[in-house]
Amino acid sequence: MLPAGRTASNLALWRLAIAGCLAAILGAKILLIARLGNPTPYWDQWDAEAAGLYLPWLSGTLTPAHWFAFHNEHRVVLTRLSALALLWLDGTWDPIVQMLFNAVVHVAGIGLLVALLGRLLDLTCFLLFAAFALLFWAVPFGWDNTLGGFQLQFYGLILLSVLSLHLICAAAWSVRWLLGTLLAVLAYFSMASGALILPAAIGLAAVQIAVGRRAGVRELAGVLLHAAITLALLRDALSFSPHGTASIGAAIASFLISASWPVAAASWPSILKIIPAALINAPLLIFGLRLLKQRPGLDDRRWFALALAVWLALQLIALSYGRPGGTPESRYNDIFIIGVVLNAAAWLYLLRTAPQRRLLLVASVWLFAVMLGAGQKATDNIIDGISARVRTGQTQTENVKNFISTGDFAHLAGKPHLHIPFPSAERLAELLSDPKLRAILPAALTGAPEGRAKTLILRHGPILLPLGLALLMFAALACLHARRRTPSADPPQPL
Repeated sequence: MLPAGRTASNLALWRLAIAGCLAAILGAKILLIARLGNPTPYWDQWDAEAAGLYLPWLSGTLTPAHWFAFHNEHRVVLTRLSALALLWLDGTWDPIVQMLFNAVVHVAGIGLLVALLGRLLDLTCFLLFAAFALLFWAVPFGWDNTLGGFQLQFYGLILLSVLSLHLICAAAWSVRWLLGTLLAVLAYFSMASGALILPAAIGLAAVQIAVGRRAGVRELAGVLLHAAITLALLRDALSFSPHGTASIGAAIASFLISASWPVAAASWPSILKIIPAALINAPLLIFGLRLLKQRPGLDDRRWFALALAVWLALQLIALSYGRPGGTPESRYNDIFIIGVVLNAAAWLYLLRTAPQRRLLLVASVWLFAVMLGAGQKATDNIIDGISARVRTGQTQTENVKNFISTGDFAHLAGKPHLHIPFPSAERLAELLSDPKLRAILPAALTGAPEGRAKTLILRHGPILLPLGLALLMFAALACLHARRRTPSADPPQPL
């Protein structure tokens, strides 16, 4: 039975819109992988997967130390687990299969985020929101993650962070709260910045205590538990940090680039980056101030949006301090997009609940700036970046295949940068000469037949893109028809 005030037809349209949005995003990802994915393992995969996981497993020497070993400052246990599971299922070490699996995990995280933020909106606004989310996630701003087999950690971080923060928005020590805390710890074993989920929960709890929505010994004990776990995780992550940290000036400049994505560019003076950073995040600021003024109960859905905003700010701060020159890289755009989508949901909520001409004006400026910046990056940075990756990937595959077929080290030695898929030609030759590793190399390198299931997915999976668009448009048309029949009805919120 549906709750009072909700109709089965509107709920069906809501679900149809979500299904269409996610199908189109997944179809776009499969299309990119099918056309431009490189079957040759790349860079970190040779050490983290081949030497650190597959060879120990094949030789029967895999130990817990291998599972929990640092990869840079990350303990990528979940990435290793998925890599070994895919090897067992597929029989080969195939980066294309890994990319497809990663795409499914990412779409799952996107679906959860869209559904949770969509609970703040009525059906009409949600359809606009779903279309906006589809646009930003179907365009391959994060192509580096999509075209990398060893990038599951980014998607695992997103999925577990969203789910954990959603569950933690509950009374301390409840079953839901405990499960959210457990998932936050699990996220650390996807990526080191998973350690920042519980600080976001602590920040949310502090705000709720300040406005009188959390109180008592149990809530204080919950905050203390989260603080203790955070200290343990951060201490572990910082015990192995191969990257230097930034100066305060460099960190601030990097943070402004991240916070103003997709508008500001690295070449802009820092003072000019402040304006787009403030503009991009203005919806969340207004949304948060109104939420604190109203002081709703713990079960109010808006607390999740605020928790996600705190989490995003912490991610950007950590990234800017730990990777001061890396924020323009494609791999981080999957985090930045969450900020844009979250601000879009805040705008739609504000315009629905407090329609004011000045808000509409600012929202229009916001939309123009975001779309203009995203368009510039889509037509410039993405094309250039993917083109360079495809060119070097083809050269890497050719050199590796020639070495496998001839054993001649000249096919690997003395090559220009990125013409082989690992920085050390000697180490790469050593790994490729291992018979146990050769037995699991992808079919594209050995000449073996390709797997039928993978071939079918790559060939027919892109059809999900137009199919998803059709489903989303059908939901919009059905909503328009329903509103014409009952113009005074306010469509219900979803479950």
